[in-house]
Amino acid sequence: MKMTKELTQALNDNPKRELIFLYPEDGSDHYYTVGSIAKIVVDDFTTMDDTIWLRDIDEDELKDRIVDSISDRYWESFPLSDELLLKIEEEANKLFNEIEWKNGIIVYIQPS
Repeated sequence: MKMTKELTQALNDNPKRELIFLYPEDGSDHYYTVGSIAKIVVDDFTTMDDTIWLRDIDEDELKDRIVDSISDRYWESFPLSDELLLKIEEEANKLFNEIEWKNGIIVYIQPS
């Protein structure tokens, strides 16, 4: 009941945010299963490479992934110089800041 109240409050406080549900993919044989709310987060989100990223929660991991993808372009220059590392970091920050984020209320579901 506590989570229902928390969700209701989040919806009331953030009426323009999109409501999304995240749940573990267990490969069940059933189309639907019973679950309950595990956690509610008000955050911005984006989808990249079939993955949902939350701005506040996943920022460091997403930036690392962007840095890695940029660094892969310079594989012939390994080990990377400090100057090139700085250039890659700046480009990664620019790309991160250009991401289109959606406002969301994210509800984590746990199977019952």
